[in-house]
Amino acid sequence: MFQHELLYRGPDAAARIQSTRIVIGGCGALGANIAILLWRAGIRSADLIDNQRIDAQNIGTQPWESRDIGSRKTEALAVILHRIAGHGDIRTYCKDMEHVRGIGAAPKQIAVALDCFDNAAARGAFILNVSLPMIHVGMGNGIAEVKWEGRYTIPTDAEVVDGVCEYPLANTLVATTAALAAEAVLRYVSGSERMNADLTFNDMRIVLS
Repeated sequence: MFQHELLYRGPDAAARIQSTRIVIGGCGALGANIAILLWRAGIRSADLIDNQRIDAQNIGTQPWESRDIGSRKTEALAVILHRIAGHGDIRTYCKDMEHVRGIGAAPKQIAVALDCFDNAAARGAFILNVSLPMIHVGMGNGIAEVKWEGRYTIPTDAEVVDGVCEYPLANTLVATTAALAAEAVLRYVSGSERMNADLTFNDMRIVLS
C-alpha cells in the first residue's frame, strides 16, 4: 500500500516507522494534517488529544468536510485515519490536556509526541503529562517552527493573536509546516536525527538545524 515510502526510506526504516506510536496534542490545522501525513507514511498507532469540535471556520485549513461540522476533532480524525489504512490502534481523548493521564508507548515501541496546541496552558500541560521525545510545532504571522524539546520556548498567550480562528493564515503555510513536522518525525524514527526547522513564508526560506 505504501510502496513509494518503502522504496524511499528503505526496509529497515519502514519497519521502524510501522512500529512507531505518535501522540498528537491538538488535532487542528497542524495536528490533524501531520497525523494524516504520518499515517500515509506507514505509522499505525496514535493517541489523539483535543477538546474541540469542528466548526465551519476550520474547513479551510483543516482536513474536514462540511458534513463533519459539529463532530469532535479527535473522532473525525480517527475516521480519516481508518479510511486511509483500514486498521490501526487509535485512542482518542476529547478533553482538556490537563485531565489526560497515562499516555505512553508499549515496551520496545518507538514513540514521538507532537505538541500542536494553540495556547500556552495546553502546551505546558502536554509537556508535564507526556514523558516522551517531543516535537513542538507552531506558526503565525507568516512564520513557522518545528522544534524538539530543549530547543523550544512556550510563547505566552499575550504573544498569540486573539481569536484563534480569525487571524490571517495561508493554507499553504499550514501544509508546508505540517510536512516539515512529519519529516522531522520520520527522520528521527528512521535514524534518530533530531531535525529542527524555521520557516519564513513570504520568502519561502527554510532553515534546518
